[in-house]
Amino acid sequence: VGAHIINDKTGLIGQTGAYGQFTYSLKFGRRIDQSLVFGLDAGLVQYRAKLSQIEWQDEADNVLQDDSILFPDFGFGMFYHYSDQVYAGVSVPQLFGLTTTFRTDEGDFPLERFQHVYAVVGGYIPVNWFRSNNSFVEPSAFVRWAPNVPLSFSVNARYLISEVFWTGVGFSLNTGEQKTGALHFEIGNILGEA
Repeated sequence: VGAHIINDKTGLIGQTGAYGQFTYSLKFGRRIDQSLVFGLDAGLVQYRAKLSQIEWQDEADNVLQDDSILFPDFGFGMFYHYSDQVYAGVSVPQLFGLTTTFRTDEGDFPLERFQHVYAVVGGYIPVNWFRSNNSFVEPSAFVRWAPNVPLSFSVNARYLISEVFWTGVGFSLNTGEQKTGALHFEIGNILGEA
């Protein structure tokens, strides 16, 4: 069980939400450690729009008032791991698409939020490089999808050099008419127990 509060503002539009989370784990197998974990996220979100601050070419058009609306919000996720070797997961942080309409004297001002789907798959490959018995390579892949938006994915590989240091490399690609990509390198230090 857990909870969190968020506050996000982009330009004249903002949201504040309070959420509670619950997870449940199903254990499988007697010989091999594997489990399937389900998570549910439920909360209440306030959407705000400072419509009166929109700058119009003709001041006579500036008739909009600030508004806020409350909506329930739900998310769901599933994660599977097999013997600390392979894992996969999928999550939908907002289960239901939402169209919020701020009503004004001059008409409606709609604000749409779409479902986003995230998926991950990866694993651990033990290696004995540089005389380190506790090293492993962790390949992984992430996919992000939303309606009417190009598919985005990342492929990464992380190498745990010892129980203290790791390094990694990854590549991200956004599909669509204008494909964009990014290559990144990282290095890290594990504090505490590995």
